[in-house]
Amino acid sequence: MIPKEDFVKNCVLGGYASKKRATEYAESKICLTEEDYVEVFRQNERANDVNNGALNVRPNAESDYLIESLGHKRTTWKKDIDLNRGLRM
Repeated sequence: MIPKEDFVKNCVLGGYASKKRATEYAESKICLTEEDYVEVFRQNERANDVNNGALNVRPNAESDYLIESLGHKRTTWKKDIDLNRGLRM
């Protein structure tokens, strides 16, 4: 078992999480172990990704615009589908 003060200090010195996030994590736990370093690191990375916009739920641009900006042109489907017989070339 690791004392909460040492856990927070080790998280900050080791770069696992900020002092604020490590303190919030440690307050909710009764017993801290080495596995908690991994968990607090994952939670910190997730929060940083959300804050920096890496995990936006909705993109700012339409998909057609993104495809065109990459220089890709859409190609038409070149196969004729007959539902009774399958594909015809």
